[in-house]
Amino acid sequence: MGGARPGTVARAAALLLAALAAGCGYHLRGSVALPPALARPLVEGPEPLRGELEAALRAAGATPVRDRARASAVVALRGHAAGRRTLSVSGGTARALEYELYETVTVAVQDAAGRTLLAPATVALARPYLYDRTQVLGTSDQEALIRQELRRDLVAQLVRRLEALGAAPAR
Repeated sequence: MGGARPGTVARAAALLLAALAAGCGYHLRGSVALPPALARPLVEGPEPLRGELEAALRAAGATPVRDRARASAVVALRGHAAGRRTLSVSGGTARALEYELYETVTVAVQDAAGRTLLAPATVALARPYLYDRTQVLGTSDQEALIRQELRRDLVAQLVRRLEALGAAPAR
């Protein structure tokens, strides 16, 4: 058997897989392709969510601005809410055993001319956790960590929505 060397076949297979993945629109996690309309976004909304979204947009190659006159688009964050709900209670003592932390925000985007790029859309996330009243310090640390993860995931979802504006037909 003549044929290609094993290393050559493996390289060719890897290149073929990479080409197929690129062709279907797949991006590596963390790789964001924002549409040109979001080159200089003005992000309006409450802190710290606004600052975290600006940092994520900066990491994606955008240059967030504070002046509406210089903005290529306005990303409006409205109705931001975060809280905790009781999911389950003990039968005997009626004490909370499990909570759910949640965070929601509504996002809308307009270009510099005031045209709607993204109609108001709500992004909501929730994470359950077990509450152990004998480990109050550990439980509060766990809650703080879950809140950080929720905020990070919420910002990531917002960035994915903004990235999708480049693939959507103009309205």
